[in-house]
Amino acid sequence: MSSFFVPTVYRIWAEGTQTAENSHHASVGWGGCCIKNCVHSLEFIVQVQTEDSVLLFVVAWTITEIIRYSFYTFSLLNHLPYLIKWARYTLFIILYPMGVSGELLTIYAALPFVRQSGLYSISLPNKYNFSFDYYTFLILVMISYIPLFPQLYFHMLRQRRKVLSHTEEHKKSE
Repeated sequence: MSSFFVPTVYRIWAEGTQTAENSHHASVGWGGCCIKNCVHSLEFIVQVQTEDSVLLFVVAWTITEIIRYSFYTFSLLNHLPYLIKWARYTLFIILYPMGVSGELLTIYAALPFVRQSGLYSISLPNKYNFSFDYYTFLILVMISYIPLFPQLYFHMLRQRRKVLSHTEEHKKSE
């Protein structure tokens, strides 16, 4: 079993349940999961594993997840330090573009190897009368970043403004 399988399945479940309450953001959450899951599947392309872009997205998403789950943990304990809240709603400004850039560069670097090997592709004829071209799928995933990333990024900026301004107002009233 892949080392990325369990965290990816958990992330899909967690983000899906978090966004299911708000139907406007449900598709955004699931879209983000699918894109990250796609990048995780690239672990089977050995030629791409040494790319600098892999380090870029791994560092960005690792820091992001540490901050995110620290935020969730302290929130559940009803003792959320301001530093954790600030980090959750501020560091994404650098980490999200860094992670997305790493993902896109990694997918781009994988394209020649996917095309050459036919990785995950199914060609006709077969008993299911179904074909799938993973190379084309990856290109479509890369294109999907164009509408999805700004939507997610600006949503987080709005959340940052709402959450941190509320915290500042609360501090002033004390």
